[in-house]
Amino acid sequence: MNFMTFLNTPSAILPLLLGCGVVFVNGWTDAPNSICSVVTEDVFPLSKACVFSSAFNFLGAFLSLFIFSGVSESIFELATFKSNHDTSIGICATLLTVIIFSIIAWLFGMPSSESHAMVSALIGASIFLGSSGFDAGIFSILLYMFISCGLSFLISYIVGLTIKGSDKGFKAHLIVTCGLSSFLHGAQDGQKFIGVLLFLALNSATPPSFFVSLQLSILVCIFMSLGTLLGGGRIIKSLGENTIRLNQKSAFASDIGAIISTLLFSIFGLPVSTGTIKATSIMGGGISFGERVNKKTAIELFIVSIATFPVCIILSGALSLFFKSIFP
Repeated sequence: MNFMTFLNTPSAILPLLLGCGVVFVNGWTDAPNSICSVVTEDVFPLSKACVFSSAFNFLGAFLSLFIFSGVSESIFELATFKSNHDTSIGICATLLTVIIFSIIAWLFGMPSSESHAMVSALIGASIFLGSSGFDAGIFSILLYMFISCGLSFLISYIVGLTIKGSDKGFKAHLIVTCGLSSFLHGAQDGQKFIGVLLFLALNSATPPSFFVSLQLSILVCIFMSLGTLLGGGRIIKSLGENTIRLNQKSAFASDIGAIISTLLFSIFGLPVSTGTIKATSIMGGGISFGERVNKKTAIELFIVSIATFPVCIILSGALSLFFKSIFP
């Protein structure tokens, strides 16, 4: 099976286009988490930070095929659909749900989690299409997503306490952590979307080949990088200014917490939410320096995180039934 097989299959064209749309929106609304520290601490202007982050997002999404491929495999194995037709419908509903939810959250300046949205949407599509079920591993993945956030908070807090008395300047450190954060964002989220698009390979009697995965990886790299170039200033303001006050040291601590947590889960092939990890690590880094979390913003972030699951399950389910009615 090769990439042209996708393009020659009518049932795969719409999911593929929606997949490109999701990756673009992810680069636009989620990638800003990676540049939050360098922008809020005036290390880079927003435009320069976007270009810098875009390059590392591209590298992460591309190289992850060789070093973190377990993430896409975990997503690929999540849901089971009754037929090839239901597979295409379910993927369309899942991807469109992620796009809609992410844009709505962006309008309110809230950093949504495309990972939580995608897993929830897969559950909704599976349930509403009356499929043979979804893999029990979905619940494990949801648990890992919450554990990863707790881990990032703890690491950021400990690193913050460790460097609190340091007289060093952390400007150069923030440039390095920005690059690493962007790389890991591209690796984690890029592989998730590749995993969803690999569902389309169920239209073939053979498993997806490495060549198909490579071509999808390049496609994901391009659209994620293009989305990253948009910047996402609203989300940067929400995280880096409205959530808690940061300085160069606490910003560095928050980056380290997010990087270590994301890296550990990526190594084990577990999909996690890079956006939610970053939000909790920022709180951990700020609190270690005695800063107070803005309760209003924190509550809003919590509500968005919790609401993601029921909203995306219902929305994806409704879209699944809609697509099935117009594409019988």
